Amino acid sequence: MTHDNFLHHHAPTLVVLSVIIAMIASYAALDLAARIRAARGQARLAWLTAAAVVMGGGIWSMHFVAMLALDADMPVSYETGLTLLSLAVAIVVTSGGFWFLQRNNGAIPDLLAGGALMGLGIAAMHYTGMAAVRMPASVTYDPVLVALSVMVAIAAATAALFLAARERAPIMRVMSAAVMGGAIAGMHFTGMAATDFAPLPHPATVSGMELSRPVLAVFIAFAAIALMVSALASSLVDRRFAASALR
Repeated sequence: MTHDNFLHHHAPTLVVLSVIIAMIASYAALDLAARIRAARGQARLAWLTAAAVVMGGGIWSMHFVAMLALDADMPVSYETGLTLLSLAVAIVVTSGGFWFLQRNNGAIPDLLAGGALMGLGIAAMHYTGMAAVRMPASVTYDPVLVALSVMVAIAAATAALFLAARERAPIMRVMSAAVMGGAIAGMHFTGMAATDFAPLPHPATVSGMELSRPVLAVFIAFAAIALMVSALASSLVDRRFAASALR
């Protein structure tokens, strides 16, 4: 929306929740990435898939909760098909990024290629999710800020893969996840800053998924965090089995 036509803001509580989701997803993905490098054969594929689902699902959850934080002063709903497509895009491109991670022991050219792929995918997820928004307004984008949001996404994804390619002490992994989660949130809000919503003179009826924003945000956050905690628990159990086998 243009600033002249509509006052809009983001609900602070939901913004904070979205950033927390991004940070937890980043920590879980960095943890699972270590299992990708340690595993072989089908086990490596399983951990790669788990890392992609956790990271892709976490990024998507962060995006959707942050979208629910937007108070647009107009009815807003989401087209279900495009919303689910944005989730699929996030998971698929994240799996591609982690696939590059496990090639050649994380060689720099592979990490750069994986980061570019994952970053472009994160941006594609964001703008596919934006295309799913239904509101009585036309949507336009500032091309400079769109380009900046894509660069932020690529930089964040590349940093994530570089961090994942190296063993880290738990405290360093927490710090890395905080940086990565903040960068993911930065990409989202840069993309939102690039967006203008102009009211339509004769708006059509808004259709799509219409639920209480706080309730939907809490449901998505709970589901995402439960998935991440389960993945971390699986990683911990696998580490203990591996340690027992070495002993």
